[in-house]
Amino acid sequence: MNRRSLIVLLIGVLASLLGLLAATRLRARRCDSLGGAWDDARRSCRLPAGVVGESTLQTLGAYALGAAIAVLVAFMLWRAYLAATGRGPNRRT
Repeated sequence: MNRRSLIVLLIGVLASLLGLLAATRLRARRCDSLGGAWDDARRSCRLPAGVVGESTLQTLGAYALGAAIAVLVAFMLWRAYLAATGRGPNRRT
């Protein structure tokens, strides 16, 4: 495996992990705002009796936002890599 493919793999892994972290933190904050306790080990919310929990649509929305954050982070890291190696677009006029 050459250096460039290793860097691409590292960018993908970092972006994926940050996207999943963002989605999990969003769900945890939503759980806290409902008065529940977030269980990090199970990635679930324990709510007090009588409180309606998070809907499936809200969960999908959190993961969609996490995916958008992952794409944005991957784009920013890729552009930083291109700028650092001098392979980016030449914008001198």
